[in-house]
Amino acid sequence: GALAKDTFEETSGAKLLAGGVDMLKDHLTRLNAGGVLFIDEVYQLNPQDDSNGALILDYLLTEVEDRRGKVVFVIAGYAKPLEKLFAHNDGLPSRFPHSFPFPDFTDEEL
Repeated sequence: GALAKDTFEETSGAKLLAGGVDMLKDHLTRLNAGGVLFIDEVYQLNPQDDSNGALILDYLLTEVEDRRGKVVFVIAGYAKPLEKLFAHNDGLPSRFPHSFPFPDFTDEEL
């Protein structure tokens, strides 16, 4: 496969804000041999909305770079808040260069 291990860790921006950098470190420890870290609603880490988000983002960006080829980092969220987050930190677009947008559901589909 593309990764050495099939370990999958899932969290959210809100959970990381509540648990801080230590929670992120816990997830990453479980991925020492490789795997995937999925962070839903990552835009909740925007330092404009919560100052603790800056600490978590700074740590995350370092880990994304250090674990390149070993861990796949997947971030997800709504387009507009993600755009604000990416505009706030210049390091995000270069570390997350691929985007897979999904169209919003219509009222009929809901």
